[in-house]
This record gives sequence, structure tokens and C-alpha cells, in this order.
Amino acid sequence: MKQSDVIRLLRRGRLLAYVVIGALVTYGFLRYDLANLPAEGCSPLHGLEPGSRIVLDRWCGRPLPGAAVFFEGAGGELLLGRVAEPGETLVLGPDALWILSERADCPGRDSRTLGPIPTKKVVGRVAAVLP
Repeated sequence: MKQSDVIRLLRRGRLLAYVVIGALVTYGFLRYDLANLPAEGCSPLHGLEPGSRIVLDRWCGRPLPGAAVFFEGAGGELLLGRVAEPGETLVLGPDALWILSERADCPGRDSRTLGPIPTKKVVGRVAAVLP
């Protein structure tokens, strides 16, 4: 193999690496989002304190029971809750979720006041909480 062939191969490998890195960065920006909980007030879920920074997975599909999710309430406001476990609610269809807040000292709107939440109203799942 000639030296010019090796150089050409290295350039193609470098270009391929740039394309792969660019695709991964674009995927991350499209799928995930950062959100901040308001610093004042309270959080309806244990483990999420006011002012917490959250990584939101916007392509979560149908969230599993126990997952913390953001969803649209009446009027388009963004609400936070936890998807109910099987024993906590009635059996719902595939297009609805029962979403609850966990803290009695922090009243929030959830399925107890809004009823079943359509899965299309789920904005995303909490993927991580940043320090």
C-alpha cells in the first residue's frame, strides 16, 4: 500500500468520524431537553426539589409506571407528576395515563382533579436530575 493511499484512507476515516459525531450531537439535541423547576414553591414529587435542573426525554413513548413525567394540563400549562403503578388506579386504555403528585404538602393538579391524561399530552419523561 502506497503512502498516498494510507493518507487518503486516514482522511476518509476522519470525515466518517466527523459525520458520526455530528449525527450523535444532533440526535441528542433533538431527543433531550433541559428544564428547570421554579425556585419558589414546591415540587409535587419526592426527590425533585424546587430549582432542580432536569434532563427531559422528549421521545419517551408511553412512560412506564413510576416514571416522572411532564404533561400538559388544561390551558397548555406544564405540570409534573408520576405515572401511577398498577394498584393505584383503575385499568385505563392504551391511550390514557393516571398521573399523580406524591406530596400532600404540595398541592398540584394531577389525575385526581383532571381525570385520565391522554398519552399525547405527555411532553416527556424525566431522564435525569442534574446537581
